[in-house]
Amino acid sequence: MSTVVARRYTRGLFSYASEHGLVQDADRGLNAVAEALRQAPKFKALLEHPLISPDEKVAMVEKVFGQAVHPLVLRFLTLLIRRGRADQVLAVAESFHALAEEAEGLLSVGVETAFPLQESEVAELERRLGAALNKRVRAVVNVNQNLLAGLRIHVGHRVIDASLVGAVGQFARELAERSARRGA
Repeated sequence: MSTVVARRYTRGLFSYASEHGLVQDADRGLNAVAEALRQAPKFKALLEHPLISPDEKVAMVEKVFGQAVHPLVLRFLTLLIRRGRADQVLAVAESFHALAEEAEGLLSVGVETAFPLQESEVAELERRLGAALNKRVRAVVNVNQNLLAGLRIHVGHRVIDASLVGAVGQFARELAERSARRGA
């Protein structure tokens, strides 16, 4: 299934949730479901298995998530299951979360660092990125020791590479270009 399908379902759910003031409830519920599916890959496999009937899948979802998530989320999961789109739950949860944050004026930014950052450093990074992007920013920080030093920031499809590895790579490209120009 494509992400186009997930986006279509996401937009429909988001539209309904927005109209009824349920965006936060739906986002919380979808995140809980997504986390459960990530933590229990066998459960995810059961939901996506073609030989298990939609009724059995719906019963499993109601039993597992019935009291834990908003009824809108349960109805939405039932819709996905009955339409043979259970494999889209994680993609929809991720897309919905991005839309919910955007609606709140919040932008999630991925940050790779060579070393762990202190809370104060993350707060300062969020403040500076927020000022530069003119949005409230939430940094999702991951340590990537391969960077050696510095950081790499992911904003949507853009990457800002301020790492030592990135700088060395840029320097090598510039040297190669200069050599190619001199040789031509």
